[in-house]
Amino acid sequence: MTRLFIRFFSYSFVSFALTLLCFSIGMPQRIYEYRIGPQDYNRSNEKYGAIAYSGSSDRCGVSFNLRSRADAEKRAISECGESDCEIKVWFRNGCGALATGSDGSIGWAWSGNKAGAEKNALHECGKRSGGCRVRCWACSDR
Repeated sequence: MTRLFIRFFSYSFVSFALTLLCFSIGMPQRIYEYRIGPQDYNRSNEKYGAIAYSGSSDRCGVSFNLRSRADAEKRAISECGESDCEIKVWFRNGCGALATGSDGSIGWAWSGNKAGAEKNALHECGKRSGGCRVRCWACSDR
């Protein structure tokens, strides 16, 4: 216990001494200007995806693991390949799914995992139609 206290105290003292030294020579402004905050760190780990759908051709386009929502949506529309493709759902560090019903109704959803996204998309489709099935899905790495 005494060793732990001495070790903690010595590390705390060294940290305090370095901080005091930095303040005395005017370094805090420079450190503050170049620091990376938690929001910047989190953005670098985010992966986006999207699902686009064409009602006229019943085609889906999906994207995943892209660095921004705009990139994900653009790729999904490109993958869909039809002039009437529309983004139905986008997601970040998760999954998205789109389901279609027997009468052409659609439902879409996102979740933290594939099973949740599919379940929610089927539920949304089921509000409007019967015979719903998952048409397409995608997941981004986390």
